[in-house]
Amino acid sequence: MQQREQACRCGSWRRQANRAKGFCGKEINRMIGGIDMLDAQEKGYEDTAGGRSFSEIAVLVRTNRQAEAMEEYLKTEGIPYVVRGRGTFLEAQTVREALAYFRKSGEAEGLRKEKSLPCFLQSWMQEKGLAGDEPLQKLWNMAVCYKTMDAFLNMLELGEEGDLCRSGTRHYTADAVSLMTLHASKGLEFPAVIIPWVNRYSIPMESRKEEALQSLEEERRLLYVGMTRAKEELILVTSGSRRCFFRKFPGKQLCGTRL
Repeated sequence: MQQREQACRCGSWRRQANRAKGFCGKEINRMIGGIDMLDAQEKGYEDTAGGRSFSEIAVLVRTNRQAEAMEEYLKTEGIPYVVRGRGTFLEAQTVREALAYFRKSGEAEGLRKEKSLPCFLQSWMQEKGLAGDEPLQKLWNMAVCYKTMDAFLNMLELGEEGDLCRSGTRHYTADAVSLMTLHASKGLEFPAVIIPWVNRYSIPMESRKEEALQSLEEERRLLYVGMTRAKEELILVTSGSRRCFFRKFPGKQLCGTRL
């Protein structure tokens, strides 16, 4: 019975996840003026009929797993994006070894003075036979956001979560949707914010009964952080059932769309 319940929950989550991603895509499309995503990239914000620019929009999610799922959707739909935050790929062994080499090696210091940071990293990956390493590819996409190796390494070591930036493509563009976790959004603000998956098992996340009340308050504060990142427009994407977080909100303040 328990396995069947878990299977049903997983199936329901997948359906909700796909619908939430699609809804986010439609909202982004509406915000930039309702034109084709690829056309918007080619023409630039000035030609989007008074809509927002991509850089004015942020998508905030609860977990890194959700961020990965949303990133894959944005990439598939051709929506320009940057990922803010550290990301689990930085814990990969190949990435840690590469960063240790860049920090300590005199050879690396000499080479990086001769080449741009992305070119240097790409050459190093090819030389080591690591051109196909996915975590290192993500590190390369992060490197394109910085001008020098020193600036890059300093940001990795000292920067706040939301200060770190990874391009969604091999060519960095400032006009891109920001994707990050709620934790990484602290201290940042955007004209428009979308928070998907405001549902049970996501926001709020489940916890043991003895920790439930404390955890619920922490989840409430975290959601509040995300909601207050929006300066002009806030969209919460839920499955339709109002969560305990919203019981104190007057009905006129909530405008929901059922998925």
